Amino acid sequence: MMVTYMISPFLKIFSLNLTSLLFGFMLIPAFVDSKNT
Repeated sequence: MMVTYMISPFLKIFSLNLTSLLFGFMLIPAFVDSKNT
């Protein structure tokens, strides 16, 4: 129980970083396309 309690904040930060990275990868092509046109 203590181990999961210690690891959970890291998992939260990791999942937040992962979702933000995926969101960034989705946004970058749209930004480049809007710049090109």
